[in-house]
Amino acid sequence: MQSDSEGIGKLRTGSLILSIAALIIIITPIVLLVLLGVAESSLKSFLTSFSNATNTTSFSNITSTPSFQSFVSSITAAFEISGTLLILGYIITFIGNLYFRQGFKTLTNFGRSVWTGSAGALISLIALILTIISILVFVGFIMAVINSTNLNSGPASIPSVILGFLAIPFVGLASGGIPLIILVIGNILLGIGLYQVGSAYNESVTEIGGIFVLVASILTIPILLISLIDSSIFLIIPILFFVGFILAYIGLGRVRPMSILPTIPPVTSIQPTQPMSSIQPTTPQIYQVGQGVIRGDGSAFITLYTSTQAMISSVRVDGTTLNAVMVNPVILQPGQNTITIKFNTV
Repeated sequence: MQSDSEGIGKLRTGSLILSIAALIIIITPIVLLVLLGVAESSLKSFLTSFSNATNTTSFSNITSTPSFQSFVSSITAAFEISGTLLILGYIITFIGNLYFRQGFKTLTNFGRSVWTGSAGALISLIALILTIISILVFVGFIMAVINSTNLNSGPASIPSVILGFLAIPFVGLASGGIPLIILVIGNILLGIGLYQVGSAYNESVTEIGGIFVLVASILTIPILLISLIDSSIFLIIPILFFVGFILAYIGLGRVRPMSILPTIPPVTSIQPTQPMSSIQPTTPQIYQVGQGVIRGDGSAFITLYTSTQAMISSVRVDGTTLNAVMVNPVILQPGQNTITIKFNTV
C-alpha cells in the first residue's frame, strides 16, 4: 500500500529547520546591539577628538588616533559576527526549503492538493540564492568602506569615509530589495501550502501554523518600513515565523498513517448461457486512494476504490492496538468510497 508519510516527515523536518533559522534571525540583532554597545566608549572618544580638531594637521591625523582605530575595529567585529549569523540563518533556511519542496512534491504525487506549497518552496529557494549573494555584496561594500580608512598606511580622508558610511543603507536596499520581494511571495505561498496540508489531514494545529507563516509573510515589508523608525518592531517578523513553523512541526507530528483491510467478496458466478471457453474470470480491484488520517479525538477518514461491491470486516492501524468502534459505511459500492471510522482511543 502506498503511503505519503514520507512527505509528511519531510515537511515536519523542514518546519523544525526553519524554526531554528527564525530563532537565529531573532538572536542576530540582539548580538549586534551588544557589540555596538561595546564600541560606544570608543565612539564617544573619537567624536570628542573630531570636535576638537582646529587645523588641517590635527583634523587629518584624527583617524590615526587609538580611539578611532578602536571604534573601527569594534564596528568591524559587530558587522562580521552579525553578518555571519545572518548568512548561517539563510543557509539553514535554504536547507529547510529543500525539505519543504520535496515534502510538498511527495504529497502532490499522492493526490493531495498542495501544489501551492511546492511552488512557494521553489520560489523561496530562488530568492534565498539571490539573497545570499546580496548579503555578500553588502558585507563586501562595508569592508571596502572600512578598509578605505587606510589605518595601516597613513591618515584617511574624513569626508570620503563619512560618504562611504552614508552610502551603506542605500547599497543594502538596492542589493537586497528584489530578493526580499521574491522571498516574501515564496513565503506567502508556503504559508498557504501548510494550511492546505492541515486542511487535507484535518489537523487544525498545522492550519494555524500555516496562518502564522502567511501573516508573517504579508507583514514583512510593512514591518521592515516601520522598523526604520522603531527598530525593535522588526523582531515581530521572525517571532511570527518561529511560532508558525513550531506549530506546523507539532501538528504534522500528530498525523498518523493508517491502513484498511477490506473483505474481498467471492468472484461473481459465471452465466450458464455463455460457453465456458469464452469466459475470463475477473479479480475485484480494491485499493486505497491517498492516505488515511487519524485525528486526536479518535475519528479517522480514508478513501477506498473498489471495482465491485465489498464489505469492511475489520480496521487496523499499523503498529498500534486501536480498535474500531464504528465504521461508516460498512458496505462499499463500486467507485470511490469515503469512509469514517471511530476508534476507542488515540
